[in-house]
Amino acid sequence: MIKTILYSCVVICLSYTLLFSRDSLFVFGGQGSSGSRDNPVEIVLKNHIPVSGIQFNLQDKPNVLTCSSALNGKCAADFSLSVLDRDTCVSVLLYDTEGKMIGAGNDTILTLFFDVDSIQLSGTVSLQFSDVTVADSMAQAIPVAVVDGSFKIMTTTVQEGGKNKPTSFHLQQNYPNPFNAQTRISYILNQKTRVKIDIVNVSGGRVTTLINARQSAGEHSVCWNSRDNHGNDLPSGLYFYRLRAGKNIAVKRCLLLK
Repeated sequence: MIKTILYSCVVICLSYTLLFSRDSLFVFGGQGSSGSRDNPVEIVLKNHIPVSGIQFNLQDKPNVLTCSSALNGKCAADFSLSVLDRDTCVSVLLYDTEGKMIGAGNDTILTLFFDVDSIQLSGTVSLQFSDVTVADSMAQAIPVAVVDGSFKIMTTTVQEGGKNKPTSFHLQQNYPNPFNAQTRISYILNQKTRVKIDIVNVSGGRVTTLINARQSAGEHSVCWNSRDNHGNDLPSGLYFYRLRAGKNIAVKRCLLLK
């Protein structure tokens, strides 16, 4: 009996060793509440040779997620990105036509942002790869192991009339951080109010204003393209983003690296 258990453990360990020692494509799962918006899910590539392109489908089971947008990872910042949300899956194509490569490594190649169906539910959604193709520098397909992931849907507070009502005000850490060229700032409002989001430099000077408008209660997000109010690219460095929502004020740091 003991020998059988030990043998099974060895087989399992060897299987995992073989899986994670070869080129692999991972889903780093996300989470969000029913009716939430722009929840990030990272797609990570572990590759031993340079890669010129990646194509895959990603299916959520049950089908309650909608891909709202996508953001290239730093290692693929110059690649073209095509994302199509179909009825049954999200189709992704990441490629470059100028001979650039994703270098060998273990990095986030892109982040997909998902909206969650407004139906009241909670549980775990399976995120599964299919039709995966990873191309080398000669545009030849190379074998990769795929590691599926999951998305956790959390219970939300429900008010009369069946609508979701967040119970607290919250400013989330920007993503990605550090970032190159573009990052996303997400936040939660517990009531309808005027919202203002400013980017501030280390000297306390306002660089740009991302939002200055009334917004409803719920989850929101905005992207900053690392430019000032005049459209000029800003240098690398530490910046702050400041959220004013009614009487609430929150500030967090972000790091721009070019």
